[in-house]
Amino acid sequence: MAAVGGLLLILAGTLGMLLLLGFIALRLLGAALATLLYLLLAPLAVLAPALGDAGRTPFAFGSPASSAPRWPSSSTRSRLASSC
Repeated sequence: MAAVGGLLLILAGTLGMLLLLGFIALRLLGAALATLLYLLLAPLAVLAPALGDAGRTPFAFGSPASSAPRWPSSSTRSRLASSC
């Protein structure tokens, strides 16, 4: 009877170990997939501002209704450039 109790303890420990290992593996897999996604989106984030105001808007601070600083519009930039 003591052998059955010991065997149950070993099985419980093994099951816990496998569950913990599976949890860690899933967390690592999720982090790897998120990293891959961010690496694939990086070129878009670099090239988007080259599209003008429409490309800079997603990277500007705050929403359009907020008073946070924004990128100057194309007309403002050209007016500033012509005044120099």
